[in-house]
Amino acid sequence: RAADEVAAVLSRSLACEAIHGDVSQAQREKTLGKFRKGHFNILVATDVAARGLDINDVEMVVHYDLPQNSEAYLHRSGRTGRAGKNGVSIAMFQYHDIPQLHDLAKTTKSDFKMITAPTVEELVKSSTKQAEIRLQMVEDGIGGYFEETAAALIEEEGAEAALAKALAALSGLTEAPAPRSSLTYEEGLVTCQLKSDRPFESFGEVAGCLGSLCRKHDMAYEDIGRIKMLRNGSAAFFDVPMAMFEKLKEVDLQDDLSLGAPDCLDAFYKEEFNSYRGRGGRGGGRYGDRGGFRGRGGGGGYRGGGRDRRGGGGGGYR
Repeated sequence: RAADEVAAVLSRSLACEAIHGDVSQAQREKTLGKFRKGHFNILVATDVAARGLDINDVEMVVHYDLPQNSEAYLHRSGRTGRAGKNGVSIAMFQYHDIPQLHDLAKTTKSDFKMITAPTVEELVKSSTKQAEIRLQMVEDGIGGYFEETAAALIEEEGAEAALAKALAALSGLTEAPAPRSSLTYEEGLVTCQLKSDRPFESFGEVAGCLGSLCRKHDMAYEDIGRIKMLRNGSAAFFDVPMAMFEKLKEVDLQDDLSLGAPDCLDAFYKEEFNSYRGRGGRGGGRYGDRGGFRGRGGGGGYRGGGRDRRGGGGGGYR
C-alpha cells in the first residue's frame, strides 16, 4: 500500500510507522501508543485510519496527496494545532493540481502561502541536521561499544572523512543523490533560471536566446524542457540534463543576461495560482508557457491557514 511505501522510504533516516485499513485494531492501538509516547515522531496514515485521531502536540500535518474535498482537508489539518496551540499543515501538489488547490482555498477560506520544492542540496543539508540530532541523543556510555571500530575507521579514512561517512549513513544516504528538477522533481534534470535586465517580450525570445546558445556551444536544443516564465518577463525557467547544465555554467552571456539556480519560482507558482479562474480556464496575461511540464511530481506548494487555524494548509516541501 502507498502508506507503507511512504513509511518505508522515510524510515531510512527517520523514525516512522504507518497505519491504514489493513492494519489490525490491536496493531493500530500499539502503533498509536508508541507515537503518543514519542518512540517515533512521524506517523503515516490514510484518511480512513486517521479518522477520529486525537493526539496532542502534533506539530505538522503533511498532505502527501491532495484531499478530494474540503471536509477531508479540514479533518486532516485539524490533527495539528490542537488545544490552543499553533500547528502547520503542508499540502504537496503537482502543477496540474492547481485548480483543485484553488478550489480547496476557496471552499475552506484558506490563505495559502507558496513554498517551492527543496533542492537536493537542501534535502541533504536537512538530513545531515537530523543525523546530528540523533548523534546528540546517544548517551555517553553507549559510545564505548563503538570506539574500537571508530578508531579503525579513523586510522583508515581520517577523522573528518570517517565522521562524514557516518553522518551520511545516519541520513540514509549511501550514494550521491541524483539531481532533480525544481519544476517537476523529475530525476536527472536540473532547473535553470534565465534572468534579463530587459524583460523578455515573449517565449519566442527566450527560445531564440537558448537556441543561439545551443548552436554556438554545440548543445542539443531538444534537450531543453518546457519553458515557464514570470508574467513580467523578468525571468524564465526550464529544465536541462545535468551534463548540459555543466556546460551552461561555463557559457559567457551578454551583460543583461544571467543564468543560475532558480530564486523566484515561488513568484511563478503564486502567479499561476492567482491566475486560475475556475472552470473557464486560466486568467489572461501576457505569458502562458511553451507547453506543460515534462514528467510528473514535485513542483511547489502553498502553505497557509484554514478559517480559524493559523497553521493551515498547503505547501510543497519546507
